[in-house]
Amino acid sequence: MSAADALRQLQAEIAALKDHSGDLRVKNKKAQDDVTLFGKRHIGLQAEREANGKRRQDASEEVGRITKRQLSEIKQLTRAPPDSIKRTLIAAWILLHCERFKGKLTVQFDEVKDWSRCQRMLTDDNFINNIINYNTTALCEAPHVIKHIASHYFGFGSTPATSSADPGNNNVESAPMIGKATTAPLLPALGRSSTRASLAGPLRRSKTVDVKPPLDVEMVSHASSPCGALLCWMLELVREHVEEERLRKDLDAVEALLREAEARLDRLEADMAEAEAKLAMKKTQAEEKERELQKARAEVAKQPAPAPAPLAFLPAKKKAAPPPPPTPKIIAVEVEMGGSMAHVERDLASCRVPFEKDAIKVLCGNVEQALLLPKLADIIKASKGSLKVLLEGHRSDKEKDGDDVDRTLAVYEWLVQAAAVRPGNLRIRGFGDSQGQGSCVIPVPIHELAVKSGPIPQEISSVSSKAGPGLYFQASSATLTSETRTIASAMGEFLNAEDDVAVRLEGHTHGDESDDLGWDRAVAIREVLVGLGIKASRLKPMNAKHLHPLSTLHGALNRRVELHEI
Repeated sequence: MSAADALRQLQAEIAALKDHSGDLRVKNKKAQDDVTLFGKRHIGLQAEREANGKRRQDASEEVGRITKRQLSEIKQLTRAPPDSIKRTLIAAWILLHCERFKGKLTVQFDEVKDWSRCQRMLTDDNFINNIINYNTTALCEAPHVIKHIASHYFGFGSTPATSSADPGNNNVESAPMIGKATTAPLLPALGRSSTRASLAGPLRRSKTVDVKPPLDVEMVSHASSPCGALLCWMLELVREHVEEERLRKDLDAVEALLREAEARLDRLEADMAEAEAKLAMKKTQAEEKERELQKARAEVAKQPAPAPAPLAFLPAKKKAAPPPPPTPKIIAVEVEMGGSMAHVERDLASCRVPFEKDAIKVLCGNVEQALLLPKLADIIKASKGSLKVLLEGHRSDKEKDGDDVDRTLAVYEWLVQAAAVRPGNLRIRGFGDSQGQGSCVIPVPIHELAVKSGPIPQEISSVSSKAGPGLYFQASSATLTSETRTIASAMGEFLNAEDDVAVRLEGHTHGDESDDLGWDRAVAIREVLVGLGIKASRLKPMNAKHLHPLSTLHGALNRRVELHEI
């Protein structure tokens, strides 16, 4: 290929790379906008969650202003209370004693037989303090209690009808769970001035017969001002619980979107850096070609006119002998068995990913996984590509075959897709129940026979200035190049010196090649090593196919063989 043709080809490649970089910048800007948007939503939801209990706290402070005299008045009312006061105090007793209904499916309170409990509640010296210091987490263990209060006393959700066979029987059971409307933004602030104990429009009253009307703040306050304050506190407690449920779901959804956007941004930034590096290299090559072309044109222009042919009787001058070809530069080959530092091994050992029995997916409500997986991703990415990790899958003897492998795949996919860990830094392997580790995935550092220095094929050096020497192959070929044979020979010398080391030969392919080439390349390296005196029993070939690429842009970096210590 002439210098002019080579220059035109480089200019076409530069134009294509500029288009690719432009597309990546557009996608990168979109990912940055998504990260900013979801980040703001996350901060807003957290702030809303922190402020969620403020109105309930204000209502509880209003209850705290109830005097002993007012409390005595309520006690007097309990001898023959109006229905609204009676139901208000029953609702308060149920909320203050919600732990009694933990583990039960219904809330049962007989308004006749159990009324004495409400009267004793008012005689408790800690009655007001129990409301001021109410532990809302107790409702999380008995969520049907808050649903019961909302439906039976405030008129929202499904309320069962009173039995027509026994109209005097006030023994009630909790209503079904309030429907999807509880997850929508709802529940305006409620105060003493409210004329109706209202949660929100979406929570509709059920159409049943013989249902007592919902408690009314104005009516209760008219009968007893302190009981009105107590009712306002309960309404705010219901609002807080429903809002907390919605906020928790919204936060989980936004956090998932934020993690996905951050992972996408990391991948795009890595692709952009790789594309920019390739573009800069191509521009440098084009500038060199252009200088060579200009220099050649200048030399042609300076050449004198050709001399006349010599006369026949004069002997022709002998042509000067061509200069000898330049002696190729010999690069010393150095290999070593790479290892991980002690602190890295300690950090990896602390990232054992647990699974529930028979579970094979990650982050399905498992809090430990949510803490450990990002930590594992950070450890791998902090090594800048030098650390390779084997994900060992394990299962218990009572779990089905294949669970161990499925778990490694789940962890692998999360690290690559969600955390932007390069697949070339990960390997997976199932161990069944052979090691008694239980249901988990354990990350273990891989010790690789690495090449510190040596010849690099022209194809590799032209696509990446940061690529180091290695056992590379040409496209769709398992034939050793001169550079690969030289490095394989140096590895043979190392293995002859370290005769207690056994290695696994991983053959890799690019995505557009036949997967069988991975095995052929591993076998080709084994034959060279066996020819150098290495026992075949120390060499375990393995076909890694195209599952662990080192680069998404440069296929030449993926056509390789790696040697890992067994």
